[in-house]
Amino acid sequence: MKICHVINTLTSTSGEATRAIAIDRQTEHDIGLLVWIRGDRNLIPDDIPVHFIQADNDRMAIKESMGVIKNYDVVHHHHPHSGLRSQIAATMLNKPTVYTYGTVPSRYAKKPRIGSLFTTSLANYVTYVSETVMMRMTRVERFLHRPCKVVYPGVDLNLVDNAINYYENYKSDKLLVAAVGRLEPVKNFELLIDCLNGEPDIELIIAGDGSQRNILSGLAGPNVTLLGEQPRELVIKLMYDADVVVIPSKQEGFAGVPLEAMAVGTPVVLSKISAFTIPFKKELAYWTDPNSSNDLRLAIEDAINSDGTREKLARDFVRNTYSVEKTTREYSEIYENIHPYN
Repeated sequence: MKICHVINTLTSTSGEATRAIAIDRQTEHDIGLLVWIRGDRNLIPDDIPVHFIQADNDRMAIKESMGVIKNYDVVHHHHPHSGLRSQIAATMLNKPTVYTYGTVPSRYAKKPRIGSLFTTSLANYVTYVSETVMMRMTRVERFLHRPCKVVYPGVDLNLVDNAINYYENYKSDKLLVAAVGRLEPVKNFELLIDCLNGEPDIELIIAGDGSQRNILSGLAGPNVTLLGEQPRELVIKLMYDADVVVIPSKQEGFAGVPLEAMAVGTPVVLSKISAFTIPFKKELAYWTDPNSSNDLRLAIEDAINSDGTREKLARDFVRNTYSVEKTTREYSEIYENIHPYN
């Protein structure tokens, strides 16, 4: 079966693209990507087809997407912006669709939320990346999202283990603190930079790109590096080499970064938000108030001084509970259930 995954952007932190690749590699389905806004083709293996929308208005973009979607059996949307438009195209072509909520709806502006509601009302199946996302749905949304289920993003352990041996070496004489994610306000990197700026014995490296790049560059002192977009292998190697990985987000749907950091055995600092407190037990990480620089500093210090107990528990927990094989198997079953010829 041929599955078209529709995403907004294709970057090194695109978890949707990572999961699509895993489905292609670990099931009999053939995956293609339809990218709506921008991206780097070099981040995806050559044998997986990628189409970037070129049209500069919605009507032509929908028409262009129809030319791509017609070659697939199932369409899987991941974002309100691209999802609404590609859902219209899929509906016109009578293609079954899956819509995945990757974040809590309250993060959407009014128009994207309405568009998302319209998209999911037409989708054949709705999935959520966590219980947190599912619980934030309104009663109307829950009524429309049927059938539906939670499918947690899994960790590609083969990718993780290969990345550990990657040639790049980020270690230095200083304590290395790593952070990974889109450079957007919700990721709370301003607080992290403010907390560690100017520390002579600490090097902070942040991998990722986004709308706050210029703002964060202006705040960053000499001990802070904004690495920009990097291949996934390098991002994982950075987390492996780091003394601690910090995810200070104000809000998340479910982030794959903590899973990968835990899988390589690095101490992890997480903000006390439901997206993290629900799936991760207290003893698996070091916890911080996302609004407190002092609390964040104390959590980082605790993580740096770890005796390794939490890291071993976290590593075993992730590797036994959040395998990408489980994720791909669940999505494969969904595709087969909604396809009319199965």
